[in-house]
Amino acid sequence: MNWLSDLHQTQPIAYAIGVLASVCVLGMALGSLKFRGIGLGTSGVLFAGILVGHFGEDVDHHTLDFVKEFGLILFVFTIGLQLGPGFFAALREQGVKMNVLAAAIVILGAAGAPLIGWLAHFDSAAVLGIFSGASTNTPSLGAGTQALSSMPDIDPDRLTLPALAYAVTYPTAIVGIIGTLLILKHLFRIDPRREAESFALAHRSTAQPLERRTVVVTNPNLNGVRLDAIPGRIESGVTIARVRHDGETCAATDATVIHRGDRLAVVGTAAGLEQIERVIGPRTEEDLVLSESDITFRRIAVTAHEVLGKTVGELNLDDRFGVAVTRVTRADIEMSAVPGLRLKFGDQVQIVGTEANLDKAAEALGNSLKDLKETHFIPLFIGIALGIALGTLPIPFFGMPQPIKLGLAGGPLIVALILGRVGHIRRQVWHMPGEYQSHLP
Repeated sequence: MNWLSDLHQTQPIAYAIGVLASVCVLGMALGSLKFRGIGLGTSGVLFAGILVGHFGEDVDHHTLDFVKEFGLILFVFTIGLQLGPGFFAALREQGVKMNVLAAAIVILGAAGAPLIGWLAHFDSAAVLGIFSGASTNTPSLGAGTQALSSMPDIDPDRLTLPALAYAVTYPTAIVGIIGTLLILKHLFRIDPRREAESFALAHRSTAQPLERRTVVVTNPNLNGVRLDAIPGRIESGVTIARVRHDGETCAATDATVIHRGDRLAVVGTAAGLEQIERVIGPRTEEDLVLSESDITFRRIAVTAHEVLGKTVGELNLDDRFGVAVTRVTRADIEMSAVPGLRLKFGDQVQIVGTEANLDKAAEALGNSLKDLKETHFIPLFIGIALGIALGTLPIPFFGMPQPIKLGLAGGPLIVALILGRVGHIRRQVWHMPGEYQSHLP
């Protein structure tokens, strides 16, 4: 067993990777333990690292630096890709409130950390770690350390102070946050499950959930009119899925002609449905979805590169395959399939038609589970490279002795948010499978 005990000298990189893997295993096992429903989660890896480091396990510093920086980049970049599609919309809706709260937290922390450092006579480099650890903000630790290392004539010993201070304050911050939440929960008698349901209900109400209704054509002016000629259909945001004429149900296409007495299955928001009912006719309790016919529906995933960025109207699926596109689900948000809606990779499209026609439409849209689960590494590393370039770009700032940089956390995060919003450029798709995102730190 001498080869194993001498591994740190003969194979320092292999030894470092082995120690890191062991710390991850120990940390994930520690994080999976729960007491009254409370667990450390991925933070258990930090505690495991502190424990292993306490017993003097010294590993190759170059390997540690690479794993630390690359792990931070992967963390912020994948978070940015995941949040990108809805980030800018949320910024427009609740941006002022959220940014004020975030700025207040940062300002309080930025004011409190130097004050504590001044009172306790801590080194300013350690104050950086105190701020990052107390706010449980790992990316700020990376940005602060990088800014510190760019200073001329910096003492190498000072470069270790931010990480040491972070390691000391982070566990205390975790315990403090959990304890504070528990105290507030009991003090104000908060039921987390009920609060979550209330929040979901309020969120659904602002998102205007879609409904399905059946209306009867009673407007004499619509007798013999094509569906694409119905006044106000596009403006209402309502899609027509099925048409029942003389007892037979068919998928609704733009070329479908309706007559008085026909039943139409319509999908849209409550306001849109009320608007379309005033044009077509009153609703009925009959549900065309439950009626016996060869018309069915299917949810199809958009994965074909040829359709990315095209609108529902440009795809012209109704004329090409005789199917009706009724809904599009993106990032758990359900939208009415209006002609001007552009499709993105991973969208779930609900289509109505016969089984044979649905198969043709699915082939055109892709509907590949393999592509959904596959990580697109080329665009991933293109985005990371762009993020590193942005993060290391020196930005002159008035009154600062050194130009500021976004760092290896800020640069990749901003690029990921933009690329996540764009979705794709030609055949390069920025998409991370959800099950992979959940395993990243």
